[in-house]
Amino acid sequence: MLDRETTPLYNIAIVSSDSGSSPLSTNKTIQITVSDINDNAPRFSRPMGTVYVMENNAPGAAIFAVTAYDPDQCQYSYVTYSFTENLIQELPLSNYLNLNSMNGTVYALRSSDYERVKNFQIQVRARDAGVPPLSSSATLNVIILDQNDNAPVIVSPSAQSGSAGVEVVPQSAGQGYLVTKIITTDENGRLLYHGLKATYPNLISGQIRYSISEELDRDSFIGNIARDFGLNVLQLSARKMRLASDDGRQYMKVNLDNGVLSIRERIDREFICGSVTPCILSFEIVIENPFEVYRGEVEILDINDNSPSFADNTISIQMAESIAPGVCFPLERAQDPDVGINTVAAYTISPNEHFGLKLQTTEDGVKIAELLLEKPLDREQQAFYQLVFTASDGGSPNRSSTVQILISVLDSNDNPPVFDRAVYRISVRENSPSGTLVIKISAHDLDDGPNAEVTYSFSKLASQRLRELFSVDPHTGEIRVERTLDFEEANSYSLDIQAVDNGSPAIAGYSKVLVKLIDVNDNAPEIKVTSVSNTVSEDVPPGTVISLINVIDQDSGENGQVHCEITKNIPFKLQTSSSNHFKLITSDLLDRETVAVYNIQILARDSGSPPLSTKKTIQISVSDLNDNAPQFTQMLYTVYVMENNSPGASVFAVTALDPDRDQNSIVSYAMIQDLPSSSVISVNANNGDIYALRSFDYEELKSFQVQVQARDAGVPPLSSSATLNVIILDQNDNAPVIASPSSQSGSAEVEIVPQKAGQGYLVTKITATDADSGQNARFRYRVLDASDPNLVFGIIHYSIREEMERGAFVANVAEDLGLNIWRLSARNFRLATADKRQCLEVNLETGILFANERIDREQLCEQMPACVLSFEIFVEEPLEMYRGEVEILDINDNSPSFPESVILLQMAETMALDSRFPLESAVDPDVGSNAVTVYNISPNEHFGLKVETAEDGIEIVELLLEKPLDHERQSSFQLMLTATDGGNPPRSGTARILITVLDSNDNAPAFDNKVHKVSLIENSPRGTLVVSVHATDADEGSNAEVNYSFNNRVSQKIQELFSLDPRTGEIRVQGIIDYEEDDNYSFDVQAVDNGSPAIAGHSKILIKVIDVNDNAPEILLKSVARMVPEDAAPGTVTALINVIDRDSGRNGRVNCEIPKNVPFKLQTTSRGRYKVITSDMLDRETIPLYTIAILARDSGSPPLSTNKTIQISVSDINDNAPRFARPMDTVYVLENNALGASIFTVTAFDPDLDQNSYVTYSFIDNLIQDLPLSNYLNLNSMNGTIYALRSFDNERVKNFQVQVQARDAGVPPLSSSATLDVIILDQNDNAPVIVSPSAQSGSAQVEVVPQSAGQGYLVTKIIATDADSGLNARLLYQVLEATDPSLFIVGHNSGKIRTARGILEQDSTSQSLVILVKDNGQPSLSSTVTIHFSILGNVTEIFSENRNLVTNPEYVSDINLYLIVILGSTSFIFLIIIILLIGIKCKQDKHSPEDYNSPSCCYGLDDANNTFNPRHTLKETLNYTGAGEIVHIPETHHYSVCLSPESAKSDFLFLKPYPPPMSQDEC
Repeated sequence: MLDRETTPLYNIAIVSSDSGSSPLSTNKTIQITVSDINDNAPRFSRPMGTVYVMENNAPGAAIFAVTAYDPDQCQYSYVTYSFTENLIQELPLSNYLNLNSMNGTVYALRSSDYERVKNFQIQVRARDAGVPPLSSSATLNVIILDQNDNAPVIVSPSAQSGSAGVEVVPQSAGQGYLVTKIITTDENGRLLYHGLKATYPNLISGQIRYSISEELDRDSFIGNIARDFGLNVLQLSARKMRLASDDGRQYMKVNLDNGVLSIRERIDREFICGSVTPCILSFEIVIENPFEVYRGEVEILDINDNSPSFADNTISIQMAESIAPGVCFPLERAQDPDVGINTVAAYTISPNEHFGLKLQTTEDGVKIAELLLEKPLDREQQAFYQLVFTASDGGSPNRSSTVQILISVLDSNDNPPVFDRAVYRISVRENSPSGTLVIKISAHDLDDGPNAEVTYSFSKLASQRLRELFSVDPHTGEIRVERTLDFEEANSYSLDIQAVDNGSPAIAGYSKVLVKLIDVNDNAPEIKVTSVSNTVSEDVPPGTVISLINVIDQDSGENGQVHCEITKNIPFKLQTSSSNHFKLITSDLLDRETVAVYNIQILARDSGSPPLSTKKTIQISVSDLNDNAPQFTQMLYTVYVMENNSPGASVFAVTALDPDRDQNSIVSYAMIQDLPSSSVISVNANNGDIYALRSFDYEELKSFQVQVQARDAGVPPLSSSATLNVIILDQNDNAPVIASPSSQSGSAEVEIVPQKAGQGYLVTKITATDADSGQNARFRYRVLDASDPNLVFGIIHYSIREEMERGAFVANVAEDLGLNIWRLSARNFRLATADKRQCLEVNLETGILFANERIDREQLCEQMPACVLSFEIFVEEPLEMYRGEVEILDINDNSPSFPESVILLQMAETMALDSRFPLESAVDPDVGSNAVTVYNISPNEHFGLKVETAEDGIEIVELLLEKPLDHERQSSFQLMLTATDGGNPPRSGTARILITVLDSNDNAPAFDNKVHKVSLIENSPRGTLVVSVHATDADEGSNAEVNYSFNNRVSQKIQELFSLDPRTGEIRVQGIIDYEEDDNYSFDVQAVDNGSPAIAGHSKILIKVIDVNDNAPEILLKSVARMVPEDAAPGTVTALINVIDRDSGRNGRVNCEIPKNVPFKLQTTSRGRYKVITSDMLDRETIPLYTIAILARDSGSPPLSTNKTIQISVSDINDNAPRFARPMDTVYVLENNALGASIFTVTAFDPDLDQNSYVTYSFIDNLIQDLPLSNYLNLNSMNGTIYALRSFDNERVKNFQVQVQARDAGVPPLSSSATLDVIILDQNDNAPVIVSPSAQSGSAQVEVVPQSAGQGYLVTKIIATDADSGLNARLLYQVLEATDPSLFIVGHNSGKIRTARGILEQDSTSQSLVILVKDNGQPSLSSTVTIHFSILGNVTEIFSENRNLVTNPEYVSDINLYLIVILGSTSFIFLIIIILLIGIKCKQDKHSPEDYNSPSCCYGLDDANNTFNPRHTLKETLNYTGAGEIVHIPETHHYSVCLSPESAKSDFLFLKPYPPPMSQDEC
């Protein structure tokens, strides 16, 4: 059936697969959508619901909403709601409630009164819009909650006689004496009592307690706390009344306008207190002026607002079908956060015939339910049970919750795996690569769970060789190739496969896989030359056998069919003698003189695809025979003999040549003897000279013919003749005559050959004669024509029994082949066999074939049906080959044997009938009827044998279970398996079968105690033994092995606290046991055996924790004044402290203290409550923060203590003025500074805080060079940064002084001031000025140098000044240009110009120098001066030179006048320069600081050779690290060099020491 709500859409995958080797498959998916019908009624989320309504509710307000869900679609899912009419206090439901039909909201039509109606029940129906419509209903329990709308009525003591009751108290009454008891009634039930007024308040003790129900709305009234504590409502705000709770959460609040204590947020008793009763919220009321603390409690009353609940929606239990009735299974306990009667009170289970409930109540009142098996289970009848487990509480109305119990009945392992096929057949190509899939087998098991999980493997019957060639995947059943499969080694394999399940005991199913190998052409033909004549006579006739060739191809079929050929165009050919046997014979006559050696290449090619081939070359040499007669140069000679010739004279000479070799080529001559001619002529035998024996007479004999014969020395000799007249030659003119068989009746003879004639059968014999003699009479026989050429060849076949002794007669092979016994040795008779072992041999003297050694057929041929030994016989002169074979017949000389003498089997007693167990087949090396034919088993009533024969003839023997097993009656069997062959007499072999019957797991482990109770000290160390549980199992073997563990429903917390050893059952502590967290633990443990399926026994552990003093006191800060003014008076309250110790008795008594060295102390307000107050005056600037360590120590043994630190900050008042870090400071400013740039920052510090420490800066006005300070500087009032408003000039203003004031923002403000000395530092902003020589008349100065001036002659001196100071005023001189650079040098520091060498006559009389003067500033500034020199030898020359130097010589007419003008002008200029230098020097000394000297004449001396050098600028420059700060590099020795104005022509210097420009202290 389809269900749209379960699966609305189906994607169906269609798989089609073929049955090929490595099957192929194709997938196709179709999609089917299920349409909807109205088959589902609306379902409420909760069929039973509870609605809580507070009495005095507003009419028309919504009190609840129901919701139903319909899983159908479209209109079928539209739901409407309605009431099922009933009465409430005899009035219709519609008078009380209204229901919105569309959304299920329930509205109250009137206000409820708890005192009249406490609860009622209604039913709501939900209906869909289908046709026909479907509906369902839900029941709502409406509970009216009480409000505190009735005042208590005092019952006792009675106040009938007035408003006061009198009680008598004895004088001896001690603390805690019961004076009386107030009894009151109230509709709300819970009442609180407290004293409003007392004559002596300290005489009685107590605290206010209120009680309210949980789940009250926000702002619900609790009590009038101001009235109950006797406080003035009007002063609550002024006295800073506040509410403090112990847990920090503010569930309640106080209205400071009316003093009413009300609910701040919804109170859930279960969330706050859990299962603790009673549930108390403690609070404190703190008020000040004066500081007072009032304590109170609010008890939260439980209502039945929680249903019992289970941790899981379902409880899953697994039971073996063999489990016995009476076994209990613990069930999960329902949890109900409510307490008292509102918690879980009862458990029930849905009706069924197999299970019941067993209820127990523990010492702490907890109800425990266990599922009891009352009737045996049968998985085959019902494998699954679904029960409803219900937990109900005792509230009114009661609440309940359900959980489903899902029980799975576990199957026993009584079904073996079954393969899809008993025998699998598959073909595989040989040489398939490793990993090739052969076949995938599959077996299924009817059992469930692990019993149905199947693992595939080879059975024990599979040989090691098969395990090496193939592999079986244990999970998928895929059989793959592991090693190379060789068809030539074996063309098929039989694999025994088993599938074993994971049951206990495991059961196996068996199958056989028959693998047939497909041959591939992987073997090239092999050419074996069994016999060869390497030398062949050239006169051999065609058809002569030269060699015998055997071609072997290990492949089969077409792959093994071999074609053999040799090189063409040679006089040889191959002739097939039988399959793959060839003869190499001559096909034509041989002629050594034409070809003497033949290299014959034999090519063998098979018929495979692709074909494989092999080549082999044999070499045949042609031996020489006397086959060439001597040849004359002419066959006819004409001799002219003069008549009357002298007898004996040579009349002619003949010559004959022979192409043969050696003696066959030696020629001798002779006359062919003829009586007439022999007396007339003769010939020289050696050289062929012809001699006439007589004188011829032409008239008598005109002509005659004689023949001269030339004969070689061969055997037989050959000759030829030439005619010298007439020669008669003897020719071989007589043919052979056939004597037998007679051919009188014709040319053909008929012979009769029997049909059964075998190879080598003698048919007839040919006899012939020849009238010639010698070689001409020798005969050779060969077949010229035949109907079937192969019929003349055959194989001789013999048969003998195996085990014949060495030398045993086989046959007379010489006689059978018609060979002459006497010539066997001469013809080189030999026997060759295919194998290396020479099992056969031939006696060459008798021709008898005999056994050369004992022949064992099983060793030679193993189990091949026909055992044949092939052999070949070779004889020579002529070369002949005969083939034969000897068949070895089997005798019954071997008994059957089993691979193992003992066969071990294990069977579960639940094994089904007709189950099969494969047994190992017996092995008999004999074949045919001598092999194993019959199997028998010793008589028994449970087992039989089943023997099947596979297609390949292999017998499969299986043990068949014919009668059920019973472990209790017989746990083992011993049988005898016998295998008998069919020989005469028969032989047999036996093997023992040992069968063990395994027990089924039908007994659950049982604990020694159903409940274990034990006490445990809290904080026991890890590893502490709690209890050791022990369970026993009546089963045997693994079924009796027990493992201990926690029940599945044991909480994670329990498993973290305790450990359970699975072997020993020891429960030990592994977490922290805390009495204060939980004083007892209850959990279930189970003992599970190792059977399949496993069965568990259960036991409950109850642990009671013994308390120790392990909790240090806990310090709670209820109220802390984090900030206290530093002018606070002693006794000011700064903190409220509660000290709690979770321990009880003496361990919970706490003493509290703080350090003695702080201006604070503790004051006790009540037990465990303290005030921290000031004990002395405070000073924030001395100690701004107090860290007060509070020590709480209990009275336990040993005592435990806790430290808590509170920090109290002292708030600031403005009692400190700002203070500058340095009241006097110096600022260094570099001249030419940028306008608006920061030159310095002043900082003042105020130790006060916040606005009292906010400092502003300002100048105290004063004048700089008669101008206001504000014209020069500006001060940032916020950060004290000073800015320059103009650029300073060191040459005008060198220093000035300012005052800065710092003021805080306190009330009233406080201030202080600091003085700054501002020093202007010099910059290199003035170029050097050249003073001497003067260049007023132009840029050039003329100097006269006498011709006689030598090296070092002082020509003149350059004097220059620089307005800057310090390093910037140090001057350096150097030559820029010179007419002759080698003539003059200038002092680098002094400016003196001297001659560098003596003046030579060839030197020009006019020389020019351009001198550069630069200062030492960065960057350097410079000036230049040009000096012209005249070199004069006498006065005339001087005047002449001077005249040449005058720019306008027309103004000079007289030499004397010219000299006077020059001298006067020079004196005047020199005087002016001296005056100027003195004035400049004085001015600079006046205006320069004391630490500086005139730069125009002062240089530093810093070396030991008294050499004046300027100091290196880069190493002594001023380094400005900040505004107003200067860092100097220390110097060693300093001198002031003062020059007089006349020092241009003087070397005398005045030295005086002077201090460094700036000291280290000033930096």
